[in-house]
Amino acid sequence: ACASWDQFDSYAQRGDLFAQAASRAAQSADGEDRH
Repeated sequence: ACASWDQFDSYAQRGDLFAQAASRAAQSADGEDRH
């Protein structure tokens, strides 16, 4: 793991971007077969 202190303006911005990425990942996984 590594720190992301210099990559975002605030923890809220980091959280928003993470939520968007997680949502996209969940949507793309919906089309896959789950075993």
